[in-house]
Amino acid sequence: MVLTVARKILVLDLHIFYDNRINKHIQVARRRYDVFRINVNFFHGRTVENRQGYPAHILNYAPTRNQYLNGLIFTMSVMTGRLTRRLHKMLLEGFVQAGDELIIHVHDPYLLGVAMGLRKKLGGAKVVFDRHDHFETWKNRLGFSVPGFFENRYGGDVEELIIANPGTAHLPKAFSGKKVTQISNYPLSEFFDREAVERKAERLISDGRIDLAYFGALSLDFDRDIDLMLRLMAALMREHPKVSCTVAGRIFESGVIARLDGMRAEFGERFRYLGELPYKEVIENSKKAHVGFLLLNPEKPMWSLSRPYSANKIYEYLQTGTIPVVRAIIEEPEGIRDCSIFFEERTTFEQMLAALGELCGDLVRMRGSMLRCYEIGLDYSWEKVAPRYLECYERVFGDGDHSV
Repeated sequence: MVLTVARKILVLDLHIFYDNRINKHIQVARRRYDVFRINVNFFHGRTVENRQGYPAHILNYAPTRNQYLNGLIFTMSVMTGRLTRRLHKMLLEGFVQAGDELIIHVHDPYLLGVAMGLRKKLGGAKVVFDRHDHFETWKNRLGFSVPGFFENRYGGDVEELIIANPGTAHLPKAFSGKKVTQISNYPLSEFFDREAVERKAERLISDGRIDLAYFGALSLDFDRDIDLMLRLMAALMREHPKVSCTVAGRIFESGVIARLDGMRAEFGERFRYLGELPYKEVIENSKKAHVGFLLLNPEKPMWSLSRPYSANKIYEYLQTGTIPVVRAIIEEPEGIRDCSIFFEERTTFEQMLAALGELCGDLVRMRGSMLRCYEIGLDYSWEKVAPRYLECYERVFGDGDHSV
């Protein structure tokens, strides 16, 4: 790599390597700056490859088969300074040189300690934190928020804060006085395809086949109610012979594997689990789906009327003409109600099943909703919010007004 003295962006994250938000962010940053990504993988046995076309280092940190234990060992390595020294040496050899101006852009609170250690060693680097979630609600069985601990420990040293979800009322006190910019989880407009949506809608009328879909994290303990979703999918396939289901995403517990195996055993090829998919494949499969689920569990601490989500899944459903089925507190819900099915916090399983059964039994209604989804989805494009990243960097580098 040829080194040039320049303004540069170092991206730190723990996400799956082809995470959509992070890759969209990097593509925006590369329009103006040199960018290098360090992606940390805690999952034993997972092969991670860089097929994104930009320079990156994949740090496989999985000494055990337990990703949570790996995270703990990783944190200890950061605290001792061993890992920071290793990464600092690598950056000096391949990315940063004397005279560079550097922003360390952190996409996960667990890596804030790494960022602060590198900031100290590199001298003059500044840290921007991209807060993807309401991490104060991520509590373990003891009621303790590990990501919240990192935010409170290091948040005061963050230069600016970017948030995916709207609202600042519940931000940790460590971020008080920081410049805050919201960048919603909207999709790239290049994936909007009117003709594909229209063809899908017409095929629905001609053959009557309906695909129910979900693409995302698969856990029985997280905020998404995967148990409820799978029960609804199974009941609808039993009632409607032409209904099939497609599920994809990272599996976090063996209990999920057992549930998926049970679905395959009962429904055969009508139920598909596709594993973890790159974003483009998520979109391609969404283009084939007719109904997409986003059901959050109101019993989890993440459920809060004052903490709405910028739900990327909903925007992906809209752009592909897939009818969203939603039980969640989201930003701008009124904007999508006309083409979606919304359930309330206390809506019962039986009520949900009846509503979805009614939808699946009315193909003309489904067709109209799918076409409206696409039209409504045009209002939510990544290009409308992406320039805010560059505006943030201009302020941090000193090119603009940095007042709060």
